[in-house]
Order: sequence, then C-alpha cells, then structure tokens
Amino acid sequence: MQTADLFARRRCYSTLLSGTAFANSQHKRMPTTCGGDLALIERGRVSIKRERDCKAWRRRAGSLRNTVGFGAPTLFVFVAVQCTDAWLTAIGIDRFGSAVEANPILAWYVTAFGAGIALVSAKAIAVGCAAALYAHAWHRTLSALTLLYLIFAIIPWMLALHW
Repeated sequence: MQTADLFARRRCYSTLLSGTAFANSQHKRMPTTCGGDLALIERGRVSIKRERDCKAWRRRAGSLRNTVGFGAPTLFVFVAVQCTDAWLTAIGIDRFGSAVEANPILAWYVTAFGAGIALVSAKAIAVGCAAALYAHAWHRTLSALTLLYLIFAIIPWMLALHW
C-alpha cells in the first residue's frame, strides 16, 4: 500500500508528539484511533480531521469513564440517597397512608400496585437513569441531582417522620 493512500485513509484522528526527536523529521508514523493502523502525519500542530466520520469520539468518551474522579463516588452516594428515600417513603406511607406521597404518579402506582413494587420500580428507574448519566460522564449533573434529592426528599421526610 502506498504512503499517500495510507495517509488519506487513516487520518481521522492524528496528533503530533512534541518531543525533540520528532521535531527534526519531516514525516512521522503515529497510531490513529480509527482503525488501529499507522498513519503518516506531517510536522505541525495537533491535527483533528474528520473525527465525525470515525469512531474516535466513542473511544475518547469511553476513556473518561475509566478515569478515577468524583463520578463513581457520586453514583454511589446517589444510589444510597435513593435507597434512603425509598426506605423513608415506605415508613411514611405505612405511618400516614398513600396520600402523603407528593409525587402524583408514584402515589397512583402505590395505590394500584402497592408500596413495595411502586417504590422499587421507581428507584430502579432512577438508578438506571443515574447509571446512564455516569456512563456518559455527566458527573456534575449527577451530583446536582443527588444534592436536590437530599434537599427536597430526604430532609422533608426526616422532618415529617420526626414530628
């Protein structure tokens, strides 16, 4: 295969290393994220070309999920808050009845299917959506939702059950 053909076919995402060994040569061989093959690039700045045409953005987004940050602890805290909310809601429904639930959709499910099935399914959906946010690296949104659940669900239930 000729060099120009290889360069034309595999230049979806190529970057130039800035080391001194690479600065003296005219052409370099560098791996691309499109096909795993080597592509020739010329000396210059970082080059991102036709990234929409290849799967490079998926691989780069996948690398965000593998980094250690505050995403995994935030997901853990969100799941803990959801379990706490389900537990406090079950206690509140047992103590005050199904009319105490502020969410009208969840209150209907509680009257139609029972508190256990309604709460487990609602919290499973919430945790599934949180897992989707975590998988797409929306960690700040997940932490904001966790904080909102603490303020508007856990604290009111604790105050209502305390009195």
